[in-house]
Amino acid sequence: MSTRVKTGVKLTIDGKNVTAREGETILEVARREGIHIPALCHISETAAWGACRLCLVEIEGIQKLQAACTTWVAEGMVAKTDTPRVRARRESYLKMYLSDHNAYCEAPCSHACPTHIDIPAYMAALAAGDAAGAAAIVRTELPFPGILGRICPRYCEPVCRRAGVDEAIAICDLHRALADHAPAGAAASGSHSPVLQPGKSTGRRVAVIGAGPAGLSAAWFLVACGHQVTIYDADGEPGGLLRYAVPEFRLPLKVLERELRPLWDAGVRFFGDSP
Repeated sequence: MSTRVKTGVKLTIDGKNVTAREGETILEVARREGIHIPALCHISETAAWGACRLCLVEIEGIQKLQAACTTWVAEGMVAKTDTPRVRARRESYLKMYLSDHNAYCEAPCSHACPTHIDIPAYMAALAAGDAAGAAAIVRTELPFPGILGRICPRYCEPVCRRAGVDEAIAICDLHRALADHAPAGAAASGSHSPVLQPGKSTGRRVAVIGAGPAGLSAAWFLVACGHQVTIYDADGEPGGLLRYAVPEFRLPLKVLERELRPLWDAGVRFFGDSP
C-alpha cells in the first residue's frame, strides 16, 4: 500500500513529485520516498535539532542551505538533496568533525596501542572461549602475545571505556592468559596448521641483523610472506633485551623459548656470536 496521502502538501524533491502531510519535514518525506539524505543527529520520534548539518539541502527561492530535519514542507516547495553545493558543504562539516576525531569510531584501546592490535576482536574471541583464535588475532599485528602480556607498558588500559562503568579491563593480563592457554606451539581454532605458516615461496633470502624484539618480529612476518630468513646476532642466543635484560621473574626463559619456537619450526635459521 502506498504511503502517500490523497490530500496534503505537494512538493518536489530531486525532480520527484511527492505528497506530504502538513507538519512533516523534508527529511521525513525523503526517507519515506526512498531518497537518501545523510544525517547523524536525527533520531526518529525525538525532536529534531539540526546539529550535525549533514542533512543540508537546497530549497528553491532560499539562498541559504537548509537542514532537512528541521525544515517543514510547504506547498510547491522544490528541494534538491544532491547538488555540488550540497555535497561540498556536507564534506566540509564532516572534515571538521574528523579533524577533532578522538577514536570515537575506533575502540580507544586499539587507537592507543602502538601496534594497533584489534583488542575488541581478540577480547570477543577470548570471551567465547577461543583462546587460540584470540592469540591468532593478536599475532596479525604482534607475533608474541605471551611476551607482550608480561612486559607491555599498557597504553591501552588508561583509555579503556569500561573504566567509566567500574574499572578498566585488564587487557595486558589477558594477553598473557590467552598465550598461556593457547601456547605458540598450538594450532588456532581447531586447525592443525602451525601458528606461523610460511607463505608461498618467493625464492628470496633475507638476512635479519639482530635477534631482539624488532628483528624477531621482522623475521616472523618475512616468513609469512614466503621469504627464507636467517637471523644474525652478536649474542649467543636470540631474544636481545628480552633474554638478557628483562628479569626472569618478569619474563621466564621458558616462556621466551616457547614464544620463539614457531620461528624455528617455520625454518628460520639463527646464527649467534656473529661479529
